[in-house]
Amino acid sequence: MWSDEMKEVKSTEDLAQHFIDVESLVLEHLIACSDIDGRMWADLDPTVKEERAERESIVRGASLQMFEKTRDFDPALDVAIEEFYNLVTGMDAKLGDVVLSFMPNIENYLNVLATHLVLIEKNEQRASGEYDPADKWYITGDHLDMAMEILYDVYERLIIWLESDLELGATKAAKLAKSTAWKQAIDACKTFDLGDHRGDGWNLKKDVLKTYGRQMDRSLPVVYKHYDEIKASFKETKVSGVPYVRWGEDSD
Repeated sequence: MWSDEMKEVKSTEDLAQHFIDVESLVLEHLIACSDIDGRMWADLDPTVKEERAERESIVRGASLQMFEKTRDFDPALDVAIEEFYNLVTGMDAKLGDVVLSFMPNIENYLNVLATHLVLIEKNEQRASGEYDPADKWYITGDHLDMAMEILYDVYERLIIWLESDLELGATKAAKLAKSTAWKQAIDACKTFDLGDHRGDGWNLKKDVLKTYGRQMDRSLPVVYKHYDEIKASFKETKVSGVPYVRWGEDSD
C-alpha cells in the first residue's frame, strides 16, 4: 500500500516458463496413464492432419484415467452458474440478452480454469518431489469455487462496462434523433441571407418552432422546452428585433 511498486508480478518470461512446465507435466501424466511412451508421442507430427488426429484420439482415450471430478464438483458447478445468472436479474432486456450470450463460454471457462488450478498444484508437487505422474488428478469443488471467484469478478466488470457502453450509445442515439427532428423542421422553412457578415442560411425562429411543433405534433410549451434542450446547437441573431436561427456548423 502507498507504493508505486507492484508486488509478485510475473514477467513474460515467467509466464512462458510456466506454460512450458505445464506442457511437460501434462505430457508426463498422459504417458503414465496411457499405453504410449514419449518416443511414440514425439513421432506423431502435429502439423500432419492424420497424426494430429491420432494425438487427439490418444488424449481423449486417456482423459478419464488422467482426470476425475470429486463428488462436490457438480453441486459447486450448479451454484457457480446460478451466481452468474443472478447477475442478469432485473437487467435491461437488451443488455440481458447480450450478457446471457456469454454464459456458454463462462461455463466452459469455469471448467478450464478449475482444471488449470489442478495443474498448478501438481506442478508445485512435482517441484517439491512429492509427486507420482501415474496418480489420477482430481478436480474438486474447491477448484471450481476458486475459478468462479476469478471469473465472477471479470464477468461483473464486463457487465458494468456493457451497461456504460449501452447507456452511452442510447444517449448518442437520443441526441441524434433530436438533431434530426430539428434539421427536418429547418429544411421545411424558408432561408434568408441577412446581407451582412452573418451570411445566409438563416431561418425565422418562429417559423422553425412552429414547423417543429407541427411535424412532431407537440404543443408550443413543449416545443420551447425541446428547443431549450438543444439550443446550444443553434446560432441565434436578431434583425430589427426579429429573432433568426441557424443550425450550427459544428452541431452535426
